[in-house]
Formats: sequence, C-alpha cells, structure tokens
Amino acid sequence: MGMITLMAAWMCFKPLTLGPMPKPDMMSVGAHIARAGKGLDRVLLEDRQVVGRWARTYVPHDAEDVLWLSPDLISRWLGYLKESENLTEEQVDSRWNALAQKQGRSLWFIVRLAALDKQDPLEMGMEEPAVTTDLEPLVVRATLTDLSGNRHALSSTQTKVIASVRSSDASQVIALPWYVYSEAFTPLLPAIPPERPEFDLGSNEGRCLFIQVALPESTMAAREVEFRVLSRRKTRIARFTMLRHLPTQLKSQDANRDVQRGFGPG
Repeated sequence: MGMITLMAAWMCFKPLTLGPMPKPDMMSVGAHIARAGKGLDRVLLEDRQVVGRWARTYVPHDAEDVLWLSPDLISRWLGYLKESENLTEEQVDSRWNALAQKQGRSLWFIVRLAALDKQDPLEMGMEEPAVTTDLEPLVVRATLTDLSGNRHALSSTQTKVIASVRSSDASQVIALPWYVYSEAFTPLLPAIPPERPEFDLGSNEGRCLFIQVALPESTMAAREVEFRVLSRRKTRIARFTMLRHLPTQLKSQDANRDVQRGFGPG
C-alpha cells in the first residue's frame, strides 16, 4: 500500500487501537455532552449498536446491545469526565495511557444481553416468563473488512462474563453499568460510580460480557468490523463502520427517554 493510500486511510477511517493520546475532536464532543447536562451514556453514540428489543406492551425498548470501546468512544468518555469532574490534562493522559497499555493490539467489546418477561395485552395481561436459552451457551464471531473490501475472520478472542443479574423488575437488568464490573475499566470510572445491581431474585435476567479480540499486527485501518453473538435460537449482529463522520445526534440508552434542548429524539 502506497504512502498516499496510507494517509488517506488515516484521515478518512477511524483508528482501531489507542494511539499516543486521546482524539481532541472526540474529547470536545464528550465535553459538549457534559456541558449540556446529559448522562455519561450519551458518549456511546455510533459505538453502541442495538441487537435486541423488548416490548412489555406495545412499546418497544432497547434491551440488548454491543459496545465497541473504540479510541473515539474512550476519547469522548474522558472528554466528558474532564469537563464534568475538572480533570487535569495529566490525569486524562494517565487514564488514557493505562487503558492503552492494557488494550494493546486488541479490540474491546461489551455485550449486554437480557432475557425478559413478556406481556401480551391481548391475553388479559398474563405474563410469559423470560426464556434464558439465548443467554448461554454463546459463540462470538468477529470479522474485519479491509480497505480493499476483503473480509477477514478475527479468530483470537477472549470472552468473560463480568456480570449476571436477576430481578423481578426488567429495567434493573437492562443496560448494566459495565464499567464497574472489571478492573480493566478503572481508568473510566467517574468520581462517584453507579452502584452495582445486586438483585438475584426474579425471572428477568441480564448478562454483561467483556470480549477481547486480537488484531493482526499488519492491520492499520479497516472499512468495517462486524460482531456476531450466536446462541441457540438467534444470531445478534452488530456492525461498526470505520468511515469517519461527525455525530449529528446525541443518543441515549433508550430512544424513548427524552427530547431535550434541540438534540432531537433521545
């Protein structure tokens, strides 16, 4: 690949691994979200892909997702914390470097799954208990599409269940605060982190998985990373495009949550 092609890839496509410092433009996006009074979840943006929905009545809600802990996302996250907690440049750099050392040449993903009770309004409100057969066993497949359009299987993966929560309240097992469940994410913790849900009663069940995918040494850029979670009855697919674009909307965990200050739905 020639030098001009390499430069074009560097400018037009998102980085795959953490570089020497956070991305200033992405840190600015995170700071803007903090100043707007939005929650920390808003920095996820396009690095969160919904792979499962749930409807207790007629209204569907996001219930399962895959997060790519990309350099852009981590930059937005640290930009948010810098603005909201008045972190110094040295503190931000220290957190970034700690993550870069842990992550190395790997891609980090969070998978949040849920098995939830169902209620059919035509059945007089009778609930169907959650079916947990798609929470385990699981097989993960990651595929990278290079700049030439060729697809490559990323075969080396490490999967760890970092949280498993049960509750009679479905909302308690959706969108678990993944960053409180592993020491790997200590540099991302806010000054006052959310409490871990400790419920273990009820038929609703949520799982949070931390997945590390090794990246070939020769890979510098890509068009897309596709992530699949296979279970007995379904295949959950998340696709992350590497083509850089400016975010046009600040999305929350649940698109039905609110419409505030001109940011559009959710």
